[in-house]
Amino acid sequence: MVGIPEQTSPIHLIQEDYIGQPWPVLVASIMLNRTSHVQVRPVLALFLRRWPAPDGLSEVDAPELTDMIRTLGFQNVRARRLIDLAKVVSPVLPCTIIVDTLPGVGRYVRDAYTLFVKRELVQGVSDEKLRRCVEWANGFISEDDAGEGSRSGLAQESIASHGR
Repeated sequence: MVGIPEQTSPIHLIQEDYIGQPWPVLVASIMLNRTSHVQVRPVLALFLRRWPAPDGLSEVDAPELTDMIRTLGFQNVRARRLIDLAKVVSPVLPCTIIVDTLPGVGRYVRDAYTLFVKRELVQGVSDEKLRRCVEWANGFISEDDAGEGSRSGLAQESIASHGR
């Protein structure tokens, strides 16, 4: 299976800015869960300036992080998940990690990690934007279609022929 191309897709997912970088992709994906990229981009930039690696975050008091990410909503849950994540991944990064075992990691985070850190295409992606990125990487949709979120005829035919 073909991997994610080096160039940025026309979908412009935040995780594409951090291809091959486990910590930023994990953090961005947790922040993006039920939140728009417009809200996440500025908060993520501040977060990564303060904690470019998980080391320092594992010792942070939750209220400090909660204040920083308040505009994303679910700030108490996200803060706890990010701190718990930092405690687990800090000793093992940059080694390979088993994403499914990490705190705060569901299907969306797992799929994003597989796509943008491991650079492997994922079958059966449920998130619409991640799915469009996979379709674009496979050549199933054009640059124009990927940017607009619509599917080309080729993508529809491919999906239909694969029973999806």
